[in-house]
Amino acid sequence: MPLLLWPRGDSSSSAGNASLNASNTSKQPTTLLTFGADTNNHGTDDGGLKLDFTLDGSNDPDTVIYFDTNGDGALDSGPISFMMDFGGTLPSTNKLNGLAPNNTDIRGEEVVILTLVVGTRLFFLRGFFFGPDGPNAATKSQDTFDIMDDFPNGAHNLGNLFVCHVTGTQNYPLTAASQWKT
Repeated sequence: MPLLLWPRGDSSSSAGNASLNASNTSKQPTTLLTFGADTNNHGTDDGGLKLDFTLDGSNDPDTVIYFDTNGDGALDSGPISFMMDFGGTLPSTNKLNGLAPNNTDIRGEEVVILTLVVGTRLFFLRGFFFGPDGPNAATKSQDTFDIMDDFPNGAHNLGNLFVCHVTGTQNYPLTAASQWKT
């Protein structure tokens, strides 16, 4: 079963640093992504739903992303390869508290930054994956969209950084009860 999330754009590559620099949604809208194991778009899961942090910085070998640009459930792209870059925890700044209609506090949450093969960098919160057929999927989708769409633009200094391309880095499995695996 594919897993979904609502990421935001990250402009860190143009800022020349390893922090998170959330792009304005007018530049890179909050977009629904589907992580899938169907790497050839033939309806068969021939890959895995485990994000691979590769040692050499290459693309994840067996997971792909599909875009749903308007959130209607219909995929708007073929399979897109990506590379995991780095991750860390959000700072404890007040601007990350009180987001969206539910006043959600995301201070200290883990974020992961990835780069699509086309060069676009995106970030997402680790705990924001949901299954399309899971319980309360529509509510969870709207809540996570609202939070990510309300995420403050600009620089956010991450703590507890981990780099994805060196010996000893971790893999991130995409499951409902996501845990980091070594």
